[in-house]
Formats: sequence, structure tokens, C-alpha cells
Amino acid sequence: AMDYNGNILMGYSVTSPDKEPSLRFTGRRVDDPPGEMTVEEYEFGFGLSSQLSNRWGDYASLSIDPANGKDFWFTGEYMKAGGNWGT
Repeated sequence: AMDYNGNILMGYSVTSPDKEPSLRFTGRRVDDPPGEMTVEEYEFGFGLSSQLSNRWGDYASLSIDPANGKDFWFTGEYMKAGGNWGT
């Protein structure tokens, strides 16, 4: 998503054989060099477990707050303890 100043935020989910399903974001400021995501990657939805019986990552959304045009809102799935999803 891009705010009214041209700043960009990208939210996404991550997982691997060594990483439980989690949420992260990164971004770039309007004055950053083209093609670079200079905002340090930040993990905020820490996965605590895993499971093999259900799909993962179908639901995610990133948008700009319509009230001020500059705040980013991101939601997605991560794995809570005991194999339960959290958002």
C-alpha cells in the first residue's frame, strides 16, 4: 500500500522448515532510491507452533487509514501456540 506522501509498506507472511508461520513488513520512503525497500524488515506476528492439516496464508490485507491517509493497517494469519491461528 502507498500513503498520500508516496511512502510504501509491504506486509507478508513467512514460513520455512525452520520458521513457524509469522507476519512481517518492510517498506520504502518516498525519497528512497527506486527499487529499494529501505525500511528494516520487522516481524510482529511471531509463530509459536505449526500444523499440517489446514491451509495457511489465505487471508491478508494491507490498506491506508482513510481518516488520515498516512497510517497503514495490516492483518494476516500467524500460528499461535497449540496449532491455532491468530490474526
